[in-house]
Amino acid sequence: MAEHPPLRSRAPVISNDRLVRVQTTCLLIIAGAITAAGLYLLQPVMIPLALALLVSYALTPLVELLGERLRLPRMVGVGVSVTLFAGALGGLGVLVSNSLSSTIETDGGDAYKQALIRFGRDMGLPMAENKLELDPAALEGSGIEAELWRYASELPLGRWASSLADGLLGMVATLSLVVVFAIFMMANESRPAFRSLRARVARRVKRYLAIKVLLSLVTGVLVGGTLAALGIDLALLIGILVFALNFIPNVGPLIATALPIPLLLFEGTNGITLILAIGIPGLIQFILGNIVEPRLLGNELRLHPVSVLAALVFWGMLWGVPGLLLAVPLTTAVHIAAGETELTRPIADLLSGRFLHPDEPEPPPTLPPHPAIKEPSGGAG
Repeated sequence: MAEHPPLRSRAPVISNDRLVRVQTTCLLIIAGAITAAGLYLLQPVMIPLALALLVSYALTPLVELLGERLRLPRMVGVGVSVTLFAGALGGLGVLVSNSLSSTIETDGGDAYKQALIRFGRDMGLPMAENKLELDPAALEGSGIEAELWRYASELPLGRWASSLADGLLGMVATLSLVVVFAIFMMANESRPAFRSLRARVARRVKRYLAIKVLLSLVTGVLVGGTLAALGIDLALLIGILVFALNFIPNVGPLIATALPIPLLLFEGTNGITLILAIGIPGLIQFILGNIVEPRLLGNELRLHPVSVLAALVFWGMLWGVPGLLLAVPLTTAVHIAAGETELTRPIADLLSGRFLHPDEPEPPPTLPPHPAIKEPSGGAG
């Protein structure tokens, strides 16, 4: 009886190299998901640490300047730098408080109150005369409408105000942790080797922060000065908010441009002033954000705009508003670290937009060349 040849499997043959790549990719995805879950659960610790790292990057040049020019010990330089930083934050808080108080105490506060009452009536709410509350007559009687107004008048505004106060206290506690962490980071910082991963991350993030702080400050001053020249109330507060929102790429400038619109509508601003108060800040944001900033940063950031938007969504979902502020520096660090090994280099290519064009060379950095590091010469000791 003739023997039949053994049946061959119809499954595709996968090489060992490809199998290892698939397994490693799956492990990286699992590790990424676990890392994201850990970052989400450890928000109370990781957010202050990340913010403190950025603060230390921003203040380290000042600490080194004080040490080189004034010969101050490092701890003294750290103390002076942190004091100046805290003083700047406190000064901004005092300016905002004085601006709000002066607006409320003058006729502007009553004007905004009347504007809110008119707005409520335009929306169909039974507002009382000269009061920011519902008309008591609308709360009497029976029917669906009266029940609805009674429910609206019993909303737990006190509890919401308490939650807001708790949020402000939590913000103060977070800022305190950030200052403490930043002090320890700057006091114990050792200068890394020029070509090390840590040094390259630090250089790129410091350059990004320096340019972003400068452009945000210029943008806030120009926008606030423009609104003040047009006679818009709370121009100082809007300028400070524009400065803060400018650190959120793409989305922040759009929100900053739209900030004055509700205020202008409540003030009853005429058409020409309304156009100027929106158009001039929008033009300032466009010129500084789309012409000046790319020229100053050049190819140093090396992140594709789509990657920046995806990073904003990802870090915003994980950490909220602090995640939006930290999205670009954190993604830049991930991009540099991923480019270190052949296994994770596709992640770096994806973030830089070179994934579809892998043969395209990576653009050189815009940083000035660093002087060559001399190797220590060997000799008989």
